[in-house]
Order: sequence, then structure tokens, then C-alpha cells
Amino acid sequence: QTQQDAQLEIAQLEQKYTSQIIKEVVELIRKYRKEKGIPVILETRESGVIAMDPKLNLTDTILKLYNQQAGK
Repeated sequence: QTQQDAQLEIAQLEQKYTSQIIKEVVELIRKYRKEKGIPVILETRESGVIAMDPKLNLTDTILKLYNQQAGK
């Protein structure tokens, strides 16, 4: 029973921290889009984008900014 409780607690903490990180990243993306004057930023896995120029991929840029913001 205690192992199940520990696993449940770990899962809940993981969900809590994942949700917080996602919230922070989304806010960072909104700010970046506004500062750079970008009309739209798509999440390509869910948006239905079939192909795009890799130069348009902002993933590395956003991750670097997030890590700077988080002090990593």
C-alpha cells in the first residue's frame, strides 16, 4: 500500500511540475511572439503542419530562453 501511495504522490508531483513548466513556456512563447512581431507560432505536432522550413523552427531558441529565465 505504501509503494502505491508513493507512486501516486510521485505522479501527482510530476503532473504539478509539468503543468507549471508548460505554463511558463507558453507565457515565454507569447512574449517572444509579441516582441519579434511574429503573427503566429504553431505547435507542429498537433497543428496539422505537414512540412515547413526548418529555419522557422523556434524550439531551440525558446528552450535557450526558458533555461536562461529559469537560471539553468
